Amino acid sequence: MPFPFPPIGGEVAPAAIISVYQQQPPDTPAASSTAPSLTVDDAVRVAVANNRRLAAAVRDVSAARQGVRAAGNLTNPTALFNPALTGGVQGGSDTEVLFQQPLEVNGTRTARRGVASAQMRRADALAVAELRSVVFT
Repeated sequence: MPFPFPPIGGEVAPAAIISVYQQQPPDTPAASSTAPSLTVDDAVRVAVANNRRLAAAVRDVSAARQGVRAAGNLTNPTALFNPALTGGVQGGSDTEVLFQQPLEVNGTRTARRGVASAQMRRADALAVAELRSVVFT
């Protein structure tokens, strides 16, 4: 099975590459052999599955993707409940409710999303570099 690594600058996510190796069961050795043999694919699978730095890199990629998603959201609105200053108005309420939704101007959200996207691309690149380091060294 050829290695499903993306070329440098490729668009395949490192988590997808790692899952390919973690999902495939190792090949069973022939019944006549006395010692189990370890193929290259099996060795890569074991190395990828047991490498903590690689698992941390995959979690960093996931966190960066969630950061991009969060960067595109509007800020949370606020609700304030205040006692009324008029007090004792007939048939009225003695509590005021105020809702506020902050508006972002001058491309604040777009800039925030751009920074988060750059951080995600960096996390992807670091994860691919770590995967290549595990497999090829």
